Amino acid sequence: MSLTSELAKPNSPITQYLRFVGAIVADAGRGAPWAAACKRLLDLDSIPTEVAVAPMPGANPAMVGSAFDYRLRYHLAPCETEDLVAWQGALGLTAMRPQTQPELARFFSNLNRLAESL
Repeated sequence: MSLTSELAKPNSPITQYLRFVGAIVADAGRGAPWAAACKRLLDLDSIPTEVAVAPMPGANPAMVGSAFDYRLRYHLAPCETEDLVAWQGALGLTAMRPQTQPELARFFSNLNRLAESL
């Protein structure tokens, strides 16, 4: 499932969480009397205002967005690799090119260990 499809569900835990955080951020607008408290609650007061890492020349925005999408999923909820769009793509690839199966199996095994450790 994609993040976009998950956000389209009004009762999705991710949608509800983002609405909650968004409401706090909206209430923490510049000049609001409780802005400092809201920023501390969300730990936004510790975010540096400058870019910590400059974007790499030639970076693929779609790939960076996908990486962010997956990292956010791992952070917010248990992640089953079999539920990921990448898993379905890997199944299709191994059907067409069986020689890729060992590498993909190792990749998803490593991904499961990574997701469990976050």
